[in-house]
Amino acid sequence: MDFSFNKTLTGHTAAPVMGPDLPLFIAGILFAVVMLLNVWGLFDKCMQAMKLMDIQETVEVNEELGTYYQCIPAWTRKSMLAEEAHLRHVLKAKAFSNQNMEYMRTAVHAHSANCSK
Repeated sequence: MDFSFNKTLTGHTAAPVMGPDLPLFIAGILFAVVMLLNVWGLFDKCMQAMKLMDIQETVEVNEELGTYYQCIPAWTRKSMLAEEAHLRHVLKAKAFSNQNMEYMRTAVHAHSANCSK
């Protein structure tokens, strides 16, 4: 290939053409502004001032909940075990580790653990 200073006309121009670039750029800038406001906590204050969001109360954590498998109803645990058995024996795949399957199999529903939905 030889180098040349000859001009080749391609029909392209440098004039701005309205395409998806500008709306996506504006959406990206708005997203970045909202994320920065969220990092500084200003987004929540703006939303609360416009009455679009309630003030968040302190969350109370119940430390006396049972384990995940104790809080799942017995019928759901039984269904999950049946699906896992089908996966392992018929499809030769696993969704749960052996340890988690054993936890699910041996869990007793914790009535006194105040498991809430």
